[in-house]
Amino acid sequence: MPQFESFHPRVRVSPDAAGLKMQASKPFVVVSSRGAALSLALFVALLLLCSAVVASAEPPSTSPDGYDSSLARSVRHATARYRLVVWARLDGYVQSTDYIPSFGTMYVNHERFNPASLEQPTVLIYDAAGRLTGCGYQFRTGDPVLAQLSRAASTGWYDIPSHVHYNIAIDGKLYYAQQPWHAADAPTRAALVERRLMPANATLRYAFFHPPTHAIVIWAWLPNPNGLSAAENPSLP
Repeated sequence: MPQFESFHPRVRVSPDAAGLKMQASKPFVVVSSRGAALSLALFVALLLLCSAVVASAEPPSTSPDGYDSSLARSVRHATARYRLVVWARLDGYVQSTDYIPSFGTMYVNHERFNPASLEQPTVLIYDAAGRLTGCGYQFRTGDPVLAQLSRAASTGWYDIPSHVHYNIAIDGKLYYAQQPWHAADAPTRAALVERRLMPANATLRYAFFHPPTHAIVIWAWLPNPNGLSAAENPSLP
């Protein structure tokens, strides 16, 4: 079974004999395949938390999870049209992971880096039933962030280095993968096979270059006892 480097910092998997090039020395997250009990890994250190965050102008939340804060309420109001995953798919969001324990399933819209408003999250996170739980906002490194987010009383900002998203099918099973990548190289099927990032017998369903970004997740739709922008949400199984 193939395994890939991944986003979530809690879990590591070792490469197997599927002919895929692994980079086990890097901090990645596990992502499993659809329809199979295996773990995939995604690239990107999903928790290089930044301590330099602008102080919030809003009053503190009355609950530690921030669910009733003005920011959480604003995000819920702005993203209500994505409450079910079927609606996200109709608006250009593509699944980029399988279900990650204590996190959920990520859907990305690669037209929404540097979102102009809270209504345009880069990432949507869903529970196993396809219900929206959190929203991710990503801004190209060095570019300004939304005013509402810059005022957030949060230490949840993290940096994502450049990488490639790619979904492949092997023997009828779909896998979600991410690996380090540079913008100068197009993530074609030939390039992925040449670098041993996918087997020659796999079908490439989707590939997209993800630029380096500064990012935050807001758990606006599911209370998170760890905090409104924590890396994990134990409310999810």
